[in-house]
Amino acid sequence: MYHLVPPTVTHRIEAVRRVAVERADEPAHRHRLVKAWSLEPHGDVVSGRVPLFVNRDVVMGIVRPAGPMEDGLFYRNGVADEILFVHEGAGVCDTIFGPLRYGPGDYLVLPIGTTWRPDPDPGSPQRMLWLECPSELEPPKRYRNDYGQLLEHAPYSQRDIHAPEDVAPREETGEFVVHVRSTDRVTA
Repeated sequence: MYHLVPPTVTHRIEAVRRVAVERADEPAHRHRLVKAWSLEPHGDVVSGRVPLFVNRDVVMGIVRPAGPMEDGLFYRNGVADEILFVHEGAGVCDTIFGPLRYGPGDYLVLPIGTTWRPDPDPGSPQRMLWLECPSELEPPKRYRNDYGQLLEHAPYSQRDIHAPEDVAPREETGEFVVHVRSTDRVTA
């Protein structure tokens, strides 16, 4: 988060789009078979999201982006933490904390308010599970001791958690667009 040129100037604020998740209104709960693997690529990692399940605590869906985000475009969720589980594809997730390399089987955990953008490797088709959680994301208490450390029977260990490496100060200048999610809208 070291910037030689502070990112503090706002030139303009514009509405981008509304965010609405349509809920099914079924009279009874029933089992469903979700065949999400056949989803055709569209949009980018944010605009191409397809919500599948939603409740008060989480929105869960899939995303199969057709391409990368526009040059100079970043995203920040101001209402929820996000997780992207990478089924297919590889690249670098560029965050305010530094670049983080990702590949199949990786979870990208993006805390609320984090500015980020994925840069997929050329020719690498992307397929991800996407979760948006307005409540705090943390390992369940049954997998942590009183100090918050992971226990031996946890399904993952501290060796599985990677932070960005070799974080150099940001020297970029110019104009950058940040799409910010707040309540039911995205603003630039």
